[in-house]
Amino acid sequence: MCSKFFSSLFSALFGFILLFCFSTIAMAEPDASLNLTETQKKWLDQHQEIRLAIDISWPPFEWVDDNKQYKGMSSDYIHIIENKLGIKFIVNKEKNWPDAVEAVKNHELDVFSCVVDNKQRREYVDFTEPYLSFPMVIVTLNNVNHIKSIKDLKDVVVGVVDGYATHDYLNNEHPEINIKPKKTAIDGLNAVSEGKIGAFVGNVATMSYLIKEAGITNIKVSGKMPIKYDLGMAVRKDWPEFVDILQVALDSIKEEERHKIYDTWIGTHYMYKNPFNYKLALEVLAVFILVFIFFYIYNLKLMKEIKGRRIIEEELNIAKEAAEQATIAKGGFLARMSHEIRTPMNGVIGMISLLEETNLTETQKGYIQTIKDSGQSLLVILNEILEFSSLEANKVDIYKETFELYHSMDSIYHLFLPLIEEKGLEFNLSYGDNLPEFIIGDEGRIRQVIVNLLNNAKKFTDKGSIQLETTLLEQENGSKYIKFLIHDDGVGIPIDKQQELFAAFMQVDNSSVRKVEGTGLGLSICKALVEKMGGEIGVSSVPEKGSTFWFIIPLIIPLEEDFLKLVNLEEECKSDCLYKASVLVVEDIEVNTFIIKKMLESCGCRVDCAENGRVALKMSNNKDYDIIFMDCQMPVMDGFQATSEIRKINKTVPIIALTANVLAEEKEKCFSSGMNDFISKPVIKASFLPVLDKWLSHLAVCEIHIDEKVTELFGDNLDMVIELTIKDADIMIDNIKKAIDQVCFEDIKLNAHSLKSVVGQIGAIKLAEMMKELEIEAKANKMETVVNLYEQILSEYKIVKERLLDNQKPDE
Repeated sequence: MCSKFFSSLFSALFGFILLFCFSTIAMAEPDASLNLTETQKKWLDQHQEIRLAIDISWPPFEWVDDNKQYKGMSSDYIHIIENKLGIKFIVNKEKNWPDAVEAVKNHELDVFSCVVDNKQRREYVDFTEPYLSFPMVIVTLNNVNHIKSIKDLKDVVVGVVDGYATHDYLNNEHPEINIKPKKTAIDGLNAVSEGKIGAFVGNVATMSYLIKEAGITNIKVSGKMPIKYDLGMAVRKDWPEFVDILQVALDSIKEEERHKIYDTWIGTHYMYKNPFNYKLALEVLAVFILVFIFFYIYNLKLMKEIKGRRIIEEELNIAKEAAEQATIAKGGFLARMSHEIRTPMNGVIGMISLLEETNLTETQKGYIQTIKDSGQSLLVILNEILEFSSLEANKVDIYKETFELYHSMDSIYHLFLPLIEEKGLEFNLSYGDNLPEFIIGDEGRIRQVIVNLLNNAKKFTDKGSIQLETTLLEQENGSKYIKFLIHDDGVGIPIDKQQELFAAFMQVDNSSVRKVEGTGLGLSICKALVEKMGGEIGVSSVPEKGSTFWFIIPLIIPLEEDFLKLVNLEEECKSDCLYKASVLVVEDIEVNTFIIKKMLESCGCRVDCAENGRVALKMSNNKDYDIIFMDCQMPVMDGFQATSEIRKINKTVPIIALTANVLAEEKEKCFSSGMNDFISKPVIKASFLPVLDKWLSHLAVCEIHIDEKVTELFGDNLDMVIELTIKDADIMIDNIKKAIDQVCFEDIKLNAHSLKSVVGQIGAIKLAEMMKELEIEAKANKMETVVNLYEQILSEYKIVKERLLDNQKPDE
């Protein structure tokens, strides 16, 4: 009776204690330092018990041991989160991983404790940020040495844990790999050990833990996968509030706590499994002593060698200084050579340009074209030598400017089309659909490389076709590149010559009877330029079947401010203008003076000439010039001295350098002396136009609305072309107005792009430029600017339309 009484009393007391403990847990408050919102606290009050889905056999992250205890790194994080949030996680300790996944999908369980984020899982859960991260590795037998990366897995059976993120990744990204799902990671490792599968893929922490724990000695980690395990928690889709709460709790866990968890399961785990081995320690000590003795003896020998090496180093330093002096001397020689060759070439090419504008017979035109071609060929050789020298001395700068990629490729295509078709070849341009319209880069250098490669393709191809392709490449790490490819059906290149192809002065055919000429510097210059742009270049070729040259450069997408800069540049650029300016040309060579004077006069300028710097100084003191073109190398007083003296009196007049020396040092010297800009010889009329636009825009007279030379090309078809142009233009102008009213930037951009081509082909250059500017502003979503531009376009289009109607022939 007594024992019954005490038994009843004990049961009642035990029940009271349990009730008290559980009520305490239920009333637990979240940690105040978390700064949870009232809404979040209320949510936690309503959800005190959370059903947790775990992987019951995934050490060292999480598992259930023989005593049904939840262990591992995730377990430690879960306990910390419980204390911080004042809730209880009810751990499911029975379901295997695939069953646990299904339970979360069906809302039988609420939260994954440790899981990889992927597209399939996002359909039924939301993820926190990862709190654990480990690389994925490949495990093989010890004697397997040919499997290093994912590309080596194509011909073997590969094991993965069924339902893991790795399983999904290989199924989706590499369907060619033969996958063998396993129930657990230890099953997969045993299968590799027994030779049932060729490899197993898992995270490095689990692999290392299980190999050591199971004592499997005939397998190893042989390679790395291109993915890693970023592990976070995941919550059922209808509990979005809990995702944010968990993230706050995870973020509050200090680094010291994280390191402690890591050290417990990764850093110090094996210390308890492997007691100290004294025999091994003695063996290591013996080896250490032998190694120490060996290095001591070796060190004595090394000290003697160091003495000799110091002498050699001193000799090498002397040789290095001599080589640097030789490089400086070479640079000086090239600069002088540039000036000496370019100066007479300026006279030859300049005079030919003027002579072309006179009345000539067909025979005379042929002679002039031959002289012009020969002069240009000589300039190409000279430019290649100087370019190579500048690259070798690391004195070539790469500029980063916003430009329209397709427009650049299209202009190169149309430049080469007649030249390639003249040889009876087909020329195709392929432009990737996913490429952006605008990019940031050095357009000039990119064009230089492509032009060089196309020239080579044209030289060495006598039948078939040439292909220019531009595509977008995306690497696994998210980096994006633009790939340019030039393929030809030409003679091809032998395999033994391909490696040497990009070396300086190297030509595939070095015989005296080779079919094409060249310096052998073109491809080495291309290689140096591509590498300076952060890219790489290569070639593949089969003799008699053709060659494929390619290069890639990093893709840089312009920001909004870059588009604004582009608009400003377009505003600065004018063409077909006359410049009512007073100009002083300072040049000591008479033929150059004559040519430059004629070119500037054809641009509307009033030109005075001076034969040296001293005369120029006197003339500039007596007369106010709008601009001065100054040769650098002259007798009596050179251009640098003259500029310095002029700047003492007149600090505002633009002074433009005229020099045959195109090296970077010469440019810097020009700017240091007070010059504002730079034109290299030999000069042609086109060389002056950008400079005149830049410095004399306020004196420009640009009233040309229709280029009559363009309309003349249509001949008897002019009336029909004008009628169709006006018809299309009226519709597009109306479409732009409607798109502005509806604030539809895409329609504005599309119609502006189309109208740009329509009016451009009839010779309305100014209107075409305005449409291009409208297209850019619409792309930047600048409605205020778009409206202002539209008003200007209407005004210009009215004038263009009147001029076009005036050009129509009267009915007979």
